[in-house]
Amino acid sequence: MEQRDLPPTVLSCEVDARCDCEAPGYYCCGVPGVLAVIENGKVAPGAVVERCDACERFASDEAARQKLVSLGMMEDDPRQPTFTVYAYAIVQTKHEGVAAASARDAAKAVSDRFSWDRLQGRAVFAEEFDRFIVETEGD
Repeated sequence: MEQRDLPPTVLSCEVDARCDCEAPGYYCCGVPGVLAVIENGKVAPGAVVERCDACERFASDEAARQKLVSLGMMEDDPRQPTFTVYAYAIVQTKHEGVAAASARDAAKAVSDRFSWDRLQGRAVFAEEFDRFIVETEGD
């Protein structure tokens, strides 16, 4: 009998690549990328539907809600209120080699030319959220 190498299987020593939204739990509704409380196969009355911010399978909470509507897991009405949330956090950015006459001038120079686009993800979350401002959208 001829012996040959077999390809590795998906089950061999690989870490489970599922997102936490797919793991069993109170907010697992059975639809990957959507967090909602389910009762008897439907979204619980008054429950909030959110997209999973970890895997971002849906562009918004509204898109996640529409997916549940299309699957018959909730009625299209009433529509959940939506909000715009501004989360203020303290971040740390490091700027080395700033030439200036004083520490104050160096800080001002960095402040004047600061740009999130130029940082390209190099900002480090330094503290807890400072505050939130929430505005009601729509009606």
